[in-house]
Amino acid sequence: STNVTFETVGGRARAADGAWLAWTLTRPIRVLDVANADSSTDESGKPSIKKLPVTVLVNGLSNDAFQWEGLNESLVAPDRALVAWDFRGHGASDDPIDLTTVTIAGVADDLEQVLCDIGARGLADTEKVTLVAYSMGCQVALEWCRLHARYARGVALVLGTARRSMDSACFLPQIADTLAFCMACFPGTFAFLWNVIFTLTHYFNFVAHFFARTAGIARVTFREFKPFYEHLRRVHGGAQNAMLVSGQKHTAMDVLALLDRREVPVLVVSGGKDVTVNRAAAKEMRQAAPRARYVHIPDACHAGMVGKRDAVRESLCDFFRLERETNEFNKRRLLEATGMQSKPGSPAKVR
Repeated sequence: STNVTFETVGGRARAADGAWLAWTLTRPIRVLDVANADSSTDESGKPSIKKLPVTVLVNGLSNDAFQWEGLNESLVAPDRALVAWDFRGHGASDDPIDLTTVTIAGVADDLEQVLCDIGARGLADTEKVTLVAYSMGCQVALEWCRLHARYARGVALVLGTARRSMDSACFLPQIADTLAFCMACFPGTFAFLWNVIFTLTHYFNFVAHFFARTAGIARVTFREFKPFYEHLRRVHGGAQNAMLVSGQKHTAMDVLALLDRREVPVLVVSGGKDVTVNRAAAKEMRQAAPRARYVHIPDACHAGMVGKRDAVRESLCDFFRLERETNEFNKRRLLEATGMQSKPGSPAKVR
């Protein structure tokens, strides 16, 4: 028999500007009984742990990993390692040293640096990557796929869009473009304003939550959303501003279409009460990737990862089942196409 326990290890990788990126990896450890005593060992004689495919969590802007809490049932599994990491200026990562590198493409490169560090340590198979992204993390995940689609086994996009991140929240594209233009022209001023807003929200979180609930932005309880307010004091205003400017200019609809053509399993979760990703944005994504699995949660706001956790968890569980089935099917199809499953002695087997 085989018992499975999990261990969590942490590390830091360097971003392009020299800032340190904090990451953690949770992976299964199989404790084998005597019947399996022929398991492999490393150079020191200790049992070696098989390098498993990676599931990477990509946070939303202004968030650390709190929104993933409660989803462990769908995220942690014996057949994969789970990686969580923080954007620069968020969580346990350093503040950015060069704000010009804080863009959707720059943060996607941060993700690649994290995976390279994990791969260099031999902790997981970083050539088999599943991305699970939330909010603006969806744009980051898709941008990573632009250069590394060959490593993508599946992509789950939860309550996010693939392009122009401020359009829905600002109601009109013209308003969003004007705001992004002002933020780009006066980055220092807006970085200061973001820091003031974050500080006030942190210290007067109950009042902030009352207004957020009244406006229909956060349809969750204060207790559920309190970790978000506690983390806001940590968020770097300059990084927040730079990411919003970049996110408004960015589009990855072409990448979403590419994944669809390559038959990479894709999940898109939308919320009926989400003011930051409206129906038009969700429709665009559906048109770009018609093969993708779409789940609409009517009562979910942008904090649906917390407020509608059970529905999101069920969607992710279904996605991972589909991903396993699709990858096994593609593996068999590839082997059959190359003759690897032909009978012994056939020409295909001769080198």
